[in-house]
Amino acid sequence: VGLGKTYTGLMLIEKFAMMDNKRILLISPKSVHDSVWVAKLGTMLQHVPNNKIEAIKTTDLTSFDDAKISSFKDVEMVIIDEAHHLRNPNSQRYQQLQKIIQTGLKKQVFFLTATPINNDVYDLYHMIKLFINEGQCTFKDKCSVKKSVVAAECVFGSGVKISNSLILRGAVVHDGAQIQGCIVGPG
Repeated sequence: VGLGKTYTGLMLIEKFAMMDNKRILLISPKSVHDSVWVAKLGTMLQHVPNNKIEAIKTTDLTSFDDAKISSFKDVEMVIIDEAHHLRNPNSQRYQQLQKIIQTGLKKQVFFLTATPINNDVYDLYHMIKLFINEGQCTFKDKCSVKKSVVAAECVFGSGVKISNSLILRGAVVHDGAQIQGCIVGPG
């Protein structure tokens, strides 16, 4: 959509691979994998060592066995292009990605998407759940992703397409806070 997601991803790869010496996993849809990502990596980031980045197609996730998933244990950063394709926690791709993120070293996760919400705010919730472990939050009572999403849905309505800035403003909710008549309580 012309927002610069690819160039943002390329800058992240260059910075983290070259300056921070991190190993990166890039996941992209089949439709843009070769024509965009492999091509840009080959022309713009040819100076990044091959052992620092592995680029796979989103569809490849379904064919990974435990040994392949384990091969990503040393990855420190995951970049997912068109991340909204990984919003269904019941899909095999989502579950495989979750295993990759949880395997080995702690990973930074970056989602590149122009449409974080396709159906309702739970699309965004499920993507966030891939890299937020609410059970390990230092401020458990103030760190509920689900409460924030419920509050945003309450304010903006289920199934309503809204901008990221509205979601983010609506998602800043504390226990018991009242937002336009919606009560978000502990839970």
